Amino acid sequence: MKVLVTGFEPFGESDQNASMEIAKKLPKIIGGAEIEVCILPVIYGTCVELLVEEIEASHPDAVVCLGLAGGYTGIAVERYAFNLMNGSGRPDNSGVIREEVLIEADGPAAYASKLPIHEMVAAMRAGGVPAYINDVIGSYVCNNLMYGLLHYSHTQKQPILGGFIHVPFFTEQVIQRTKTASLPLDVMTRGIELAIGEIVKKL
Repeated sequence: MKVLVTGFEPFGESDQNASMEIAKKLPKIIGGAEIEVCILPVIYGTCVELLVEEIEASHPDAVVCLGLAGGYTGIAVERYAFNLMNGSGRPDNSGVIREEVLIEADGPAAYASKLPIHEMVAAMRAGGVPAYINDVIGSYVCNNLMYGLLHYSHTQKQPILGGFIHVPFFTEQVIQRTKTASLPLDVMTRGIELAIGEIVKKL
């Protein structure tokens, strides 16, 4: 068994990204499954293309995409991805701005996560990690990646368990900020490990 875990490179004004750091800190084996890590750019379209290349090269049984949601108070397991790119004026790392653009012209309005989201949240909470299911992922690059993953799985009829998890800032990132939510990096890493353990049970 193999689980592919992706994180994102830093974006905006930050030189750090919790999703990347967590992905790199995960154990090589979780629940008997091999863990493969891929770090993706925060670029519309390109992130999906590189993910698909990795899937077709490594043939994972499950794909867990991680992304940063600064200001979140816990780990958010995303329920839906939407067929929309709308950065509200915020460019991606290539400088591209997308406003009210469909990801796939003929694609459905939304895809639901294929991950066991309820079991993942329950396992993280039981392990002392704040976690919840989130219904609105937004429409920036993270949503583009989740939608692209699920669209690929659907159209190519690939039996891949796939979905997306948002993580908040890690504590060191917000030392100079007041009233900004964060979690310790090791706590979030443990939470993602617990979540992956529930995914592996379904393989």
